[in-house]
Amino acid sequence: MNKPTACHSKGNMFSSIKKKIFFFCIAVIISAGCSSNSDNSGEPPQPSLVRETVNGQVSGVEDAYGTLSWLGIKYARAPQGELRWMAPRDPDSWQGIRNADSFCNACVQYGTTLNWIDYDLFGKPQGCEDCLCLNIWRPDTLQENLPVFVYIHGGANLIGSSSLDVYNGAHLSSKANMIVVTLSR
Repeated sequence: MNKPTACHSKGNMFSSIKKKIFFFCIAVIISAGCSSNSDNSGEPPQPSLVRETVNGQVSGVEDAYGTLSWLGIKYARAPQGELRWMAPRDPDSWQGIRNADSFCNACVQYGTTLNWIDYDLFGKPQGCEDCLCLNIWRPDTLQENLPVFVYIHGGANLIGSSSLDVYNGAHLSSKANMIVVTLSR
């Protein structure tokens, strides 16, 4: 998996999500049947991979094990400035189709040998406050009304990110024939 980009941060994170945005995004993305034949050759996204969210359209990708994925979909604004320690706010809306083909930033954590092995950052904040995103996988089938499994990674705010290979939902989605959602927090 791609290593998330780092950004300057002082280490503040919030602990709740806005259910309305979260569940609406999930419902919109999984509601329509999905089937695609995209080859990722720079052509416009296949209509079957484009989904409407409350803030705009996103385009997913074909993923491993016969699944489709939508990665890095914002569910709230970054808790920075006046939003720090406040309830989550809706993300900004956009026009056009946004690529949902890569994970968002890892949330702020102190550097340890258990997260990113960058010894220059040991004991210093790593990650970014702009990390409130979710990732969705579903089997590449037309089947509707699939069960939904939502997973929030642990790590005691010291280690972990939804972009780690161990949290990739493609295999579970395929094997269990269900929607898998992971989120950064």
